[in-house]
Amino acid sequence: MKFLKDGSLLEYAKRLNEINLNKRAEVFFNLSKTIINRQNYEIIPITSDKLRETDCYYVSSNVQELLQLAENMLMDMKRNTGGCNLRCFQTLLEILDYYRIYASKICQKTIPKEVALLHNNFKYISHEIKNWNTFYSDILDNGIPPFKFEAFQFQSIAEEVFNKFVTIQKMN
Repeated sequence: MKFLKDGSLLEYAKRLNEINLNKRAEVFFNLSKTIINRQNYEIIPITSDKLRETDCYYVSSNVQELLQLAENMLMDMKRNTGGCNLRCFQTLLEILDYYRIYASKICQKTIPKEVALLHNNFKYISHEIKNWNTFYSDILDNGIPPFKFEAFQFQSIAEEVFNKFVTIQKMN
């Protein structure tokens, strides 16, 4: 009974939940790093319903897989409520940031076909993030900030990557 009176059991349960949450976030992040680091340049077409909404026609299969993982995280957040959503959302932002940095570095040493593919990848991710702001606004409005700058960042990087490459090609 002493366990219940002084709140130790409740504190223990909260700590256990926090440990579980951190472990889940770590698993998601490590899985995303594996997908990103694969350097898979297998090109896949974007489904026909999305063709009308974006001018990218082909993307890397690992980007499609990464976005599916992110979508699964968002659906998981939609099912849950409370503090765990904030931790999952922070992990999702870290994943997007990791891809942005990783792909930006790759852009510096690529051939034209890869530059075009990375350009499409960035534009497609930007497009999907805009969709997430619409479809998942209920979880994002629940104390979790929406993807305010990420869609713009990915769109800007897409243009920057392509323009840098064109400038370098003109100089050669």
